Amino acid sequence: MAVPMDYTSSTVVRSYEIVSLLLLVLGILYVWQSRNPVYTGIYLASSIGGGVMEWIFDSKWYFRLTIDYKFVPAWEMAGEVAPVAMVLFYAFFFGIPLVILIDHKATLERSLGKLGTHLFVIALGTFGTPAFECLNTSVTHIYKYHQREDYLFYGMPYSNFWFGALMVRDPLRPPAAFASR
Repeated sequence: MAVPMDYTSSTVVRSYEIVSLLLLVLGILYVWQSRNPVYTGIYLASSIGGGVMEWIFDSKWYFRLTIDYKFVPAWEMAGEVAPVAMVLFYAFFFGIPLVILIDHKATLERSLGKLGTHLFVIALGTFGTPAFECLNTSVTHIYKYHQREDYLFYGMPYSNFWFGALMVRDPLRPPAAFASR
């Protein structure tokens, strides 16, 4: 069981919870206005997968992360709490980038070319993930990774660089269901 941590102020925690809820709602509105059932499925599956992944990977398995105890809990299992804000944020984070990239792939390819689009998206994932993670670990102190300092970049595991790039690159591949026959 993880020891509850007191990393930051209640104002920062509540602000993070509000931003997480707003981002999830904005993602839902974006998908809703598209009226595209594929986008709805992508966002729903990513939301469920992202929220559950956050708890499994971050608190119990891979990343060994602890979150400030002031967060409102979504659930608790085996003594580990999954904060509502983290579940909501990861739901947005794993869902909406995929939908937006698929939705705007043609525009990106017209502007940047196929290779340029891939490089742009990989750069976005490579630098976007650390921008978010380092803000949360080193500036707002929302959570803390418990790994050797040698393996951390401003509080974020180095592995998150490649994870971010891989996560946003996959939507550029056409799903088998949409491949030309």
